[in-house]
Amino acid sequence: MPLENYIQPIQAENIEIHENLVYKAIFGLQLEYIDRVIRKEIPPFVKMKGEPNFESLLLASTSFNTKCIRAYRRKFGVFDVEGYRLFEETIIKELSSIYEIHDPSWIKQIQDKIDEVEKESESFPEITDETSLYEHAGLIKYSLGSGAHNELDVFGIPKSANTISMHFDSLFKQKASQETSVKNTFSGSSFALLAKDIVDKYPTVQAITADSWILDTSIAKRIGFHVYDRETNQMSTALSFWGQFINENGQINMKRVDQFLKTGEPPYKLCHGYIPTIEFLKKYLPIDKRGKIMLKEVDPFYDKNLEKDMEGFDILMKNWDLLTKEKLDEFFNHTTLIKVFIKEYAPRFSDDIMECHGKGLSVEEMMKSEVIIVYKKLYTDFTENMKYIDKEYEI
Repeated sequence: MPLENYIQPIQAENIEIHENLVYKAIFGLQLEYIDRVIRKEIPPFVKMKGEPNFESLLLASTSFNTKCIRAYRRKFGVFDVEGYRLFEETIIKELSSIYEIHDPSWIKQIQDKIDEVEKESESFPEITDETSLYEHAGLIKYSLGSGAHNELDVFGIPKSANTISMHFDSLFKQKASQETSVKNTFSGSSFALLAKDIVDKYPTVQAITADSWILDTSIAKRIGFHVYDRETNQMSTALSFWGQFINENGQINMKRVDQFLKTGEPPYKLCHGYIPTIEFLKKYLPIDKRGKIMLKEVDPFYDKNLEKDMEGFDILMKNWDLLTKEKLDEFFNHTTLIKVFIKEYAPRFSDDIMECHGKGLSVEEMMKSEVIIVYKKLYTDFTENMKYIDKEYEI
């Protein structure tokens, strides 16, 4: 299908409408991409299990799933796995039917169907997921992670360490920002604000991470990121990959689109990167905040034993049907952190687990029971108190 059929110059009266039109154009591009893969005009950029088809590519390569989940949660209030599966399945069948007929306007028909699904949910209140809320430092959006990317442990960042995940807005959104005192995300001003936040509010953060096509450009080194997984072909359904096709004026970059749709190779790959907190602070912490600063780092003793204890507990739960009080007590006696927790905070922990077992509860039901939920909260508080050691740095 000619690209001009669904990618037109975007003009809008405000940034919100402009943004929606840009994302609609990107969704059109995603659909064109999967059509060319199915027609074998280009190879799939990522390896697929089995022969690529419309449904598998729709879920793996487009923003359909994100749009669908958002509409479902807004319409029904709570996320029910089975309910969502049926909701998604119904929509996919309709979209697949449109694709199979392959009318010349099939991309627009699918876009219109998604618009219809989203509009149906607009009369319901927006559902806010507290865990997905972003914080802002100038033009930077960031979120706190309860644990590091598992692969970072090979770079010296403990698996249980807290991290900050940095999110890069499209350049056209940065230009439209009301933050007139900050030039753009990459000017350094926003990084200084983030560095200040780390020292003042989040001293347990041990690394700043990001996943973006931007990390495949010279900007990554300028910011200070250590980039890894450069050689692995990965495709996100989000703008962390597809954002490379939007230029700084909020228009679709047709040169990059043309290259991608002709070869199946994008101009930039989705890469992962990290900056150890100390490196970040040395580079960006404002002068008036420098000197001796106190941070908190994960105690290596804690990190090693937490993983060991939890791996053992997971194995025990996988053999739930064969569990006995003797096996449970024997396991707890050979743990490190759990044994201390039971002695100081939860002397009936083993008895209460076996009581759930005796009632015929499954592992999933046991973990959702009131008594175990209380224990999980107590254990989280207990481990948090043991997790960190203070460390002073001269910045």
